[in-house]
Amino acid sequence: MISHGTSSACSWNVRQDTALEGAERPSGRPAASIGTSTRRSRLVERTRATMGAAERLKEALRDRSRVTPDGEITPETRVRAVAELWWQDFVSPGSAAGTLRLYRGRLDLHVLPALGNLRIQELTVGRIHRHLSVLAQNHEAGTARTTRAVLSGICGFAAQRDALECNPVRDAGPTKSTCAG
Repeated sequence: MISHGTSSACSWNVRQDTALEGAERPSGRPAASIGTSTRRSRLVERTRATMGAAERLKEALRDRSRVTPDGEITPETRVRAVAELWWQDFVSPGSAAGTLRLYRGRLDLHVLPALGNLRIQELTVGRIHRHLSVLAQNHEAGTARTTRAVLSGICGFAAQRDALECNPVRDAGPTKSTCAG
């Protein structure tokens, strides 16, 4: 074992050996498993059998496990979990009941079933644009626009907590309905 470390959200071990978690590794290449009590372990690897490779691996693990000071979300957090945290933040005593019902409905019907199991870092401009385009084709324009507002809120919430570099919904393009009904 070369090194190990911990942060408030994860721990890691960096090794130089031939096998890690059952996967074949060329001899001398650093590899690491990273995981938490709430996530599955994931293999991270950097190639080249040099002393610098272990350092690059440690840097990759550090960058990958970015955590906010309160430890709530990281780029690896599922959209479903971020959406629920956003919802708790969004709901306030003075919120209009109709708006809350509408947004919760879009979240439950159009965001979570399609995107909820993705990691927040997997929400790209292209993926969001395709999702909103399908909604606009199959539903009225208002459905896609409201879903876009909900997604923007979720992604903005994640970006404010450094789980996303920026809000990808901003660049996803306008939602145009082609629905006849």
